[in-house]
Amino acid sequence: MKWKNLKSFAIAVLLVLNVLFGILVYIRYTDENYYDKELTENMTALLSESDIVLAGNALSDKIVKLNALVGTVSAAKTADALTLISGASPESEGEALVCRAGNAVYSHDGKSTFSYKRSDISEPDATGAVSVANAEEEGRRAADAVWKFLSLDKIFTGEGKYKSKLVCRDIRYSLSGGFFAAELALCMGGFETDNILTAYLRDGVPLMIEGSLPLSAPDGAMAVQEIGMLTVLLDEKAYVDTLPVKKTRILSQISYSYITWFDMNGKFYFTPICELRYESGELSRYDMITGERL
Repeated sequence: MKWKNLKSFAIAVLLVLNVLFGILVYIRYTDENYYDKELTENMTALLSESDIVLAGNALSDKIVKLNALVGTVSAAKTADALTLISGASPESEGEALVCRAGNAVYSHDGKSTFSYKRSDISEPDATGAVSVANAEEEGRRAADAVWKFLSLDKIFTGEGKYKSKLVCRDIRYSLSGGFFAAELALCMGGFETDNILTAYLRDGVPLMIEGSLPLSAPDGAMAVQEIGMLTVLLDEKAYVDTLPVKKTRILSQISYSYITWFDMNGKFYFTPICELRYESGELSRYDMITGERL
């Protein structure tokens, strides 16, 4: 009987310990991924002192984490990528590498300027292009078509690489030309970068693509500490306080993305930025590594 009671007691203790462990895990997860409610309330009050009003759910309690990413570029990498995309050998033309495959011409400047054109068709003119009723679906199709056409899955995806894709920011249809004109952004880890392509497609086939596209995936994350959203908001408050015109500003959206820059040593960086968008159309952008207002 005593053994039975001892066994029941031990089971009860284990159950209590499991519950306590679960609570501790939850508390730690919450602390690491969410801002304390009191902090966000205090921030709202501080911003109001500078006549900055937060609209709706502009201020989220979730902590957004973006890693600064670094990669390498070289003429050899660019040449290999262009060959993969076009199936042809590249030639140097000025500062660019160019591949010709039949009527198709692929060009890249070794950093991020890319173009694909065809000599057998006139350059598409999207003047007068109209909005598309099923824009989300057509945009997704356009992004997928360009991703596959340029073999970007072989460049940006794979073991140890960050999840990447193209997303459609805008798509329109030319009634006179019979083609779609899509604005596509390269995303890293679920966040848009400033690498934007304009693609013209007919029947799901790209007619022309031009814009910004690095042909190398980042190698990894930088060992640097990013500043948080609350720090950005404090910096914005300090900036607004210096402005000569005092007025109520309604902050409608806080978003995150990457900007791309290249150094002189063959490296490129995806640097996280925080964007503060006001109802008036004003936009503030902050580098989340340096804290600099861009």
